[in-house]
Amino acid sequence: MAGHAFAGELSSGEALYRQAQGLEAEASYTGAAELYGQALPVLLQEGNAELAYACGEAARKLAILQYTYPDTLEQSKERIREAYPQATGERIEDWTSRRTPRRCVCPAMKRRFPDAA
Repeated sequence: MAGHAFAGELSSGEALYRQAQGLEAEASYTGAAELYGQALPVLLQEGNAELAYACGEAARKLAILQYTYPDTLEQSKERIREAYPQATGERIEDWTSRRTPRRCVCPAMKRRFPDAA
């Protein structure tokens, strides 16, 4: 079947896609987005429409994530230090090291946000 390789025989596009998935699993989103971007045209050229669609969706998801949470961990910590100068380094580390979403109550508004990776 065109666009599909047997086990152990990955096409160039599929190999790039799998590498991108690995980086995404490690929370290396910038590298993963770059590889998804490289994989997509290769997958289309190879005729692997199903994997090309999955690749495009993964790239879209990461673009939204990067747009929503543009700061690095250190930039986030610096913003916290500026907003809450009384917060200790230990407290800031606690806030930024959690992997679960938490709720932040700001004056006159409530927001939920997950930790940036």
